[in-house]
Amino acid sequence: MRLTNLSTANSNPSEIIARDAGSGAIYEALVAPQSVAQGTAFVSISTAGGKTYVYRMQADTEWTAGSEYSYAIAIP
Repeated sequence: MRLTNLSTANSNPSEIIARDAGSGAIYEALVAPQSVAQGTAFVSISTAGGKTYVYRMQADTEWTAGSEYSYAIAIP
């Protein structure tokens, strides 16, 4: 799972590969504080079968320093 279209301000990466939290179903990533606009494709999931699924932000979002955010994403 990759987080994409991230802010590159202050030399931050535009893409991050999320870490498997141990279950194969939960992934974690540290992301710099930033604003993410509604409709931005920010999660990309590629399956072993070669399909890629993209999750787009559902609302304008402000990620702040020291905060934790959770997103439940289901793929067919």
